[in-house]
Amino acid sequence: MFDGTGGPTGGYILEGFENTWRTAVVLTQVLYSGGSLSANRAAAQLQTEAQRAREIRTLQGVENGVKRAYYDLQRARAFLVIAEESARLAKEHLAVVEALFKHGAVAKNEVLRVQVDVSNAELLQIQSENAVNVAWKGLSRAVGIALPENAALPEPERPLEGVEFPSDPERLALEGRQEMRALDFMRQAALKSVTAAEGQSKPQIFFEGKYQDVGDSFYPDKKDQWTLSLVAQWTLYDHGEVRSQAKKGRSVVREFLGRMDDLEKQVIHEVATARLNLESALKRTDVARIQVILAEEDYRMALQRYRVQAGTNLDVLDARVALVNAQNKLAASVYDAYTARADFAHALGGSFEGR
Repeated sequence: MFDGTGGPTGGYILEGFENTWRTAVVLTQVLYSGGSLSANRAAAQLQTEAQRAREIRTLQGVENGVKRAYYDLQRARAFLVIAEESARLAKEHLAVVEALFKHGAVAKNEVLRVQVDVSNAELLQIQSENAVNVAWKGLSRAVGIALPENAALPEPERPLEGVEFPSDPERLALEGRQEMRALDFMRQAALKSVTAAEGQSKPQIFFEGKYQDVGDSFYPDKKDQWTLSLVAQWTLYDHGEVRSQAKKGRSVVREFLGRMDDLEKQVIHEVATARLNLESALKRTDVARIQVILAEEDYRMALQRYRVQAGTNLDVLDARVALVNAQNKLAASVYDAYTARADFAHALGGSFEGR
């Protein structure tokens, strides 16, 4: 620096930085947001709960699908056992008829008729084997992995006994169905969204702390500043944006209420249908068991009468057809009952103790 006469004074002037660095940190704390932040946080939590409820219901659906596929496989296996037994009985009867024909006790047409019956039994056995293979593929698809074809399976299930129904299955289903919980969570989340939208029209108060430093190096240390601020912000006019958002949120709430009402009716219908199917299958099982006993005795008597030539070949064939039909009906009713029980448990939301 120089004095008035032009002589040096010994001082100096700090020139501008050739490279300038600026570091700033701003911290903001919301003190009041009109309830928007807390409402948005609550809405997000409710949406998470709704997603979790849908996930649980999806898992329950997969479980029920696997059960149904398993019972379909067991039903097909039971039909195959019946078809194999029918083919064995037909061949045994053919041997008896051929022996009688060799001794001239019966005509050739009776042999031919039984041979046709044996062929029908073998065709039924082939169809039953194919049904087992198809059902096995269906179970693999339901499980999601390729099951080994030689895997050991339990023996066919015995008829259901002592099934007890809950006193108020509709109420139990409405309380336990995850779809109802998911829709209710979404309805509550929509209400919170309305609260959040309305909160934007209220004053917003923030506390802000700011620090900055400027210099010619990093980290700069030449000039620092601290600033503490209390900021209040209030939007007085937004062209109706907040009002429109709140109106939209209320319409979403009404939509969820309508969907919940429709789902409630659907749940009640599913519970009633599953219960009726289960009750019907149990009744059919009781009747079919008696029918099998009678058909077995009828076939035994028809066979004995034919062997002593007191009955006709047609009586034996008709008795075996009746026996096979009775056995198939019993197997079908047994697995219809198991399937209906699984569907009933699924309709209740997986809370049926009898499963």
